[in-house]
Amino acid sequence: MTATAALGALIVDDEPLARQAIRLALDRDREVRVVAECSSGNDALEVIEREAIELLFLDIRMPGIDGLEALSRLAAPPTTVLITAFADHAVTAFDLEVVDYVLKPFDDHRLLRAVERAKRHARARSGGSHRRARGSEPPNGKAVQASSALERLVIRNGSRIATLAIDDIDWIEAQDYCALVHTRGASYLLRKSIRALEQQLAPRGFVRVHRSAIVNLARVRELRRPAQCEWAVVLEGGTELPVSRRLRPLISRHMRS
Repeated sequence: MTATAALGALIVDDEPLARQAIRLALDRDREVRVVAECSSGNDALEVIEREAIELLFLDIRMPGIDGLEALSRLAAPPTTVLITAFADHAVTAFDLEVVDYVLKPFDDHRLLRAVERAKRHARARSGGSHRRARGSEPPNGKAVQASSALERLVIRNGSRIATLAIDDIDWIEAQDYCALVHTRGASYLLRKSIRALEQQLAPRGFVRVHRSAIVNLARVRELRRPAQCEWAVVLEGGTELPVSRRLRPLISRHMRS
């Protein structure tokens, strides 16, 4: 049996003690190989350009460009864990599709949980491992696209921030310029348009049933047309949502596939 190649990791933090703590944890993991360490976002971009980096452990506030700015410049970032002393960047971070957000000071258990989550995500990703900065041109002339689908939504409730797993969502309802995300037993208001969510969630099996609703196909129990009524989808739990005439063939095809 061929051994699985170790995942290449980059540690980026301007604090030497923080880099050392992360390095010690990664050095104990045979599935991870630390390729490099650096102390700024600029240096991180240079390393990612020339090395095969699959895991990125990234601080936010550093000299030069910060971690979030560096991350936003990558067309297809490595699987990223943010490790920072500041909690107020979580929404931006998860918009950039980081897989975990670890607050300093952290203990070994919390860091190892983040490492395990990052490894699972990196192993599941398809496509190549080479990452290029935004605006750079790969040999074939086409922009590099991120290969991972959205895994969670960031929900802000007053001063609290929580993450919601995509698989836990039943359906999403348009609310003016926001969206109301429905799960089993709870609903959350998200400052995002239903059109943007439709594009992000399509790879995860979500389909628009009419102009103001997206459903998780895994939650659809049946498609039916009661006497003298319009077509509707019935979700697990009994929620019934109308289906537009234009979109009904699409829903039918999804349910048969």
